[in-house]
Amino acid sequence: VHQPQWDAAVAPAGKLADPLDAYREQMAPIAALPAAQLDQPQTRLLRAQAQYHLGQLEPALADLDFLVEKQAVSTAVLQYRAWTLARLGKVDEARAALATYSEQGNDPSTRSYVQIVLAAWLGKLDEATQQLDALVTASPQKADALYNAACAAALASQACAQSDAARSQQFTDRAIELLAAAITHGYDDAQQLRTDIDLARLHSDPRFPALL
Repeated sequence: VHQPQWDAAVAPAGKLADPLDAYREQMAPIAALPAAQLDQPQTRLLRAQAQYHLGQLEPALADLDFLVEKQAVSTAVLQYRAWTLARLGKVDEARAALATYSEQGNDPSTRSYVQIVLAAWLGKLDEATQQLDALVTASPQKADALYNAACAAALASQACAQSDAARSQQFTDRAIELLAAAITHGYDDAQQLRTDIDLARLHSDPRFPALL
């Protein structure tokens, strides 16, 4: 509900496809484009998103800065730029980028999702937890908001996986619980659950397939 999905290849029966594969596949045709097409804002954004998810953070930031300089700024550009700066450890710049994003009048649950993930990448895990709690409290029965909260929790788990394994597991547990709650309250997009890059970390959890 909060970010674009690529067409995903069909995985063998009983096996979930790696959502990153779609981003890997996207990079080759983009690289083959002539320079004029490569400078089109939508192409730059698609490449920046792919680079971000593949961990190519400096190139992603370069593309996002290009879009800002060309005044081709969308909420997606602002979101990914804030997250990229956070992952690169550029704390003040990430906070400033988040403030700009937050001025855009986005859906409250989507805005909270972006804020939670940024806090987690900055290592502010208590802040991320508090924001997650606030999001759930504000929309305890709204399927889309609960889904956004689950995605935020899964990404927070990824963000602290290397630095704090115990907190990472807590975020994973919360993500599973929130997905179950979203489904209980009417979320029924099984394809999104299978392919959403935000939930990739949950694919190895034995509880995840039961939600599909």
